[in-house]
Formats: sequence, C-alpha cells, structure tokens
Amino acid sequence: MTRRDIRTGCAMLAVLALTACGPDGSFDPDLRGLIGGMDTAPAAAAAAPRPAPDARGVISFSSGQVAVAQAGDTPASIAARLGLDAAALAAHNALPADAPLLAGAVLVLPTQVAAGAPAGAATGGGTAIV
Repeated sequence: MTRRDIRTGCAMLAVLALTACGPDGSFDPDLRGLIGGMDTAPAAAAAAPRPAPDARGVISFSSGQVAVAQAGDTPASIAARLGLDAAALAAHNALPADAPLLAGAVLVLPTQVAAGAPAGAATGGGTAIV
C-alpha cells in the first residue's frame, strides 16, 4: 500500500464521517437527521408482538418461516436440528455456517419445514430455542 493510497483512504473516511453528521453537527450514523426526522419508534410500538416459536425455535408466517437462535447456536446447528442443509441456510442468511449467533437472532429458512411441537412441548431430546 502506498502513501497515496493511505491518504486517499483517509480522505474518504473523513468525507464519510462528515456525511454522517446531523444538521446540528451531531454524529448521526444512520443518517436519520438528513431524511427529515425519520423515526421508526411509533411503528415499532404499534407492531404486534412476535409470535412464540415452536419447541425447535421455528416461527411460521404466511410468507415463510424463521428460526430463533439460542445462545451458542450456529446456522449449522439450527440446520441440523431442522433437517436442512447447513450451507443453504447459511448462504440464505449471508452468514458462514459456523457463525456464532446470539440468543434471539432470527434466521430466515430457505425452505419450509414441517410444523413442530408448540413451545414447551417435549422435543425428543432436541434443543428447544425459545
């Protein structure tokens, strides 16, 4: 890397940092201040609560399904629990198959899985993700 490359990179970072400043000069990393005061808080407050997942962590919607992760899960461990291809689940969510997930992380399932037991029901030794 040359000095010119470093200077160019620093100049670009400075421009990006200035772009993220709000109208009053405060740091506005999501640029909401530049879009006329966009605020998602009212929409979030009015949204219906998330449905409870089944014992495997799957939530079914009319348009597809998601899986809710438990601490220590990876896309591969969720795929194994649901009988899905680990690489396909990871790719569908733009993650490596071994990426550690936080509890409550939501992965979109690339294909439908059969309905499972409701949350709190016996899972036959599987790990519940609620």
